[in-house]
Amino acid sequence: MRTLSLSSLLVAALLLLVGCSRSHFEPAEVQGPPALVDDAGKPRLWVLTKQEEVRQVGVGGGGSRSRMDWRSDTFFHFGVQAFDPLAAQPLWHKRLRTFGDPDAKGAAPSRVIGSAVGARLLGQDGNIVWLLIGEAPFAVDAADGSIVADADKLQRVNPELKGLLPSEAKHYGFNQGLVLMAADARQFVVRGPGQKAIAYTSPPPSAAPEGRLQANGTREMVPTRPLGENPSRQVTLGGQWLGLYSEKEAGAAGRDDWGRNLRYPYQVPDEGKVSRRTFWRAKVITVQRFDDRFERLSELTPIPGAQPLDHRRARQVLLGDDQPELHQGLPVS
Repeated sequence: MRTLSLSSLLVAALLLLVGCSRSHFEPAEVQGPPALVDDAGKPRLWVLTKQEEVRQVGVGGGGSRSRMDWRSDTFFHFGVQAFDPLAAQPLWHKRLRTFGDPDAKGAAPSRVIGSAVGARLLGQDGNIVWLLIGEAPFAVDAADGSIVADADKLQRVNPELKGLLPSEAKHYGFNQGLVLMAADARQFVVRGPGQKAIAYTSPPPSAAPEGRLQANGTREMVPTRPLGENPSRQVTLGGQWLGLYSEKEAGAAGRDDWGRNLRYPYQVPDEGKVSRRTFWRAKVITVQRFDDRFERLSELTPIPGAQPLDHRRARQVLLGDDQPELHQGLPVS
């Protein structure tokens, strides 16, 4: 009985220590541009998120909370959130990777690892979607975001890449598959369900974009894309337009007499990182202006019941695509 009582006390003490933790989560931040993903014929709007967690962990104390020290452990969680773009409702969320200090111990705060790490979606190849978290590539299932392949698997499947995967995210891209420049300067593309790498030949440099042909026979002048960040927060699905804007941004997008906000969405003013954004619908109508005929946005209205991506979901600017020749087909525009 004495042995049993002692064991019970030890178990109770261990349970008390395990339970001595509490967490504070910062608002989730959106990483990179949103993307349209084809899930077995169903369109899905994906966003990558990063969320900081500060966890208070009880240390020592001999089973007494009053004498316990507390250590602060910091984690950064990366995940993907899928939405039904027509109903503008969330479908599922999948956590993909967490950064933290694996050597945290004692009462000193843990090291902060992962604060400068970013992520972005690259493109879809069949039923998998390629993305980057930091400098690490991931292939995830288009149906539920589960991880299909990572850097380790890529090197197992492709021995010629062992130890040669890029150490910087800028050496990855997308062109109907994951494009990468290996450490020995060879270029590969990874395509198909088996994630096999083959030699890749860079496409020729794309010509400067041409504007719409106007009635007078000249080309419309294409507005310059912003340097660095390139907001991209609208998509057209089957003739239905969907945007992710704050009220002020939506008002600017709706002032589209000449259709330029529809053709060049990056020129819609960006209200900043702390904007409260939600989903909007609009009509895309065809109008006649003098001799010119074109499409433009009309009647932007917020979707009733759509959950806002405000400070709880998206505080960062939704970044645009800075490598169009390598990122074909996926980023929303």
